[in-house]
Amino acid sequence: MKSAEKAISDNSCNLWIGLVLPNTPAYSETFFRSKIRGLHEAGHGVILFVGGSSSGKTFEGCRVVVAPRVYGNRFVQLLAMLFLLSRLCVTCPRRVRRFLNLELQTRRSWREAIENLYLNSHILPRKLDWLHFGFATMAIRRENVASTIGARMAVSLRGYDICLYPLKHPGCYDLIWKRVDKVHTISDDLLAVARKEGLPERVPIQKITPAIDTQKFSVDGLRRSLRNPVRLLTVARLHWKKGLEYTLEALAILHQKGLDFRYTIIGEGREYERLCFAAHQLGISDRVHFVGKLPHEAVKKNME
Repeated sequence: MKSAEKAISDNSCNLWIGLVLPNTPAYSETFFRSKIRGLHEAGHGVILFVGGSSSGKTFEGCRVVVAPRVYGNRFVQLLAMLFLLSRLCVTCPRRVRRFLNLELQTRRSWREAIENLYLNSHILPRKLDWLHFGFATMAIRRENVASTIGARMAVSLRGYDICLYPLKHPGCYDLIWKRVDKVHTISDDLLAVARKEGLPERVPIQKITPAIDTQKFSVDGLRRSLRNPVRLLTVARLHWKKGLEYTLEALAILHQKGLDFRYTIIGEGREYERLCFAAHQLGISDRVHFVGKLPHEAVKKNME
């Protein structure tokens, strides 16, 4: 943590990286937490640019910069835009001019350009070497920010970003593919989908697959016979795309065939109540245990 705290106040960092996320990394987003920690250990500075619902000035030793709020009231929104854009024109007029020129060159209207200037007003004054969008959707309407501030642009591909979002918004990444300097993917499959969506071969790719440190787990248990009852464990965010309801349905079938089991689910999310009710409907609620989120050491202990 000392190196992270130093990164906030010390201008001698090797590189400054801006990480754009919807919110500060959640409990289950270990990739971002590990990335931040690794960058700090390598002597780089990290600034988090997050959505308006986030709070706090720092996270894991990083400075947190919150995006400008979008108000439902038009008059209040107009006042907020006038205030922020006036300040931006005073502090970095050249960047304002460059950003608007780039926006207009991409055939956006003046209204769209001004709106995007407001939405990105928390990033435009910063001095960065890299601007990394943790999700490809986060780069939409921000395609010209990196070029404006003289930084390089990186984008991470996630399942929802590349497999679902383009179905409703065809061509949504066309401008991103023209601007991006490097792409991070977690699998060859996602990369293949991105290629179909127009990602050019010229763009450098870095594949970092999700993984665990196998040295932290003993394999002795694999050589033993199955316990009675059979113990099953899932560690996941409670989200529809995890398919946990299918697991419950499969276990209900096994229960009807006489298999005795205990199923533990570690994690939290918006689908908690629906999954609890599904377990009840399937008649296996006494065998399914939702324990919520746990610290990493507790997760490891459950896996053992």
